[in-house]
Amino acid sequence: MRGRCDKDGWAIFGLLYCAATLVLGACSADGPDSFLTNYVVRLGRALDETPPEIVLEITERRPPSPYRPDLTLRQTISLPEFLRLRNCQLQQVVATRNAPLGKLAQPSQRLLNTIAYLQWVQPCIDQIRADDETALIEQLKLAAEYKAQTLPALVWQAMLGSVEAQAFWAHPPSLNGYPVHGAGDTVAALEKLNLLAKRWLEGDYGANTSTLERSLERFARGDGGAILAAYALLSAQLQRANRLVENSSTTRPLCDGGRPDARGEILNNVIRLYLIGEVQPWTAELNRRYYELWPAL
Repeated sequence: MRGRCDKDGWAIFGLLYCAATLVLGACSADGPDSFLTNYVVRLGRALDETPPEIVLEITERRPPSPYRPDLTLRQTISLPEFLRLRNCQLQQVVATRNAPLGKLAQPSQRLLNTIAYLQWVQPCIDQIRADDETALIEQLKLAAEYKAQTLPALVWQAMLGSVEAQAFWAHPPSLNGYPVHGAGDTVAALEKLNLLAKRWLEGDYGANTSTLERSLERFARGDGGAILAAYALLSAQLQRANRLVENSSTTRPLCDGGRPDARGEILNNVIRLYLIGEVQPWTAELNRRYYELWPAL
């Protein structure tokens, strides 16, 4: 998860840094849209300028799958071969995968079934080797090779490509209370998913699988879409503020002989009360949440 998001993380960091050079922000019971708009409107009045229309663009961050498994290499086990597995634990794993519900399983369950296969295939081979099941052993090995080859794709589909990831990136209907009351335990869930993926891809198929579904559920309740929406809102409103100041300074300077005029005094109050007093703490909380969330992603 980490490598793919480095570029996006630096892009958001750049946006945040630019925003911080203009303003560090605060929180209101009415939510960020309310106090950001209030600041821009009051800034426009102080400068005798009309705020431009806001254009809110929220970038989608759910990436397409980078994996294209070669399905022509797929290995299957026939019914006679399946029956010859006898008392191997692998027989139950294969039965679960080939059952009607197994064929309709979600990506996370398909991943867990593959992990179980890779975990139990060698003990099963060791068990049936004494019966001189050379052909069956070869089939089991080929199936294991295929499953190991497609494991990165299965991990991606079960985590970053899952319905839980789609829910994580969904844009919330409102940012009220965010990020102070919207953090949850997403970071802990992502760290557990990272650890599971790392161990499985390194061949540790005995790693605890019981935490996968619970971690995915917590991941789904995360705030990826909220943080993108919050940055988009902050960026759009600060661009409006910038244009107001730029237009005003071009037509009517705020200082006469090095001293602020009456408009400059009003502007100073607007910045002190609404930019520093309302926007700053909220932007600081948004910054803090970014540095919590993005490294795990």
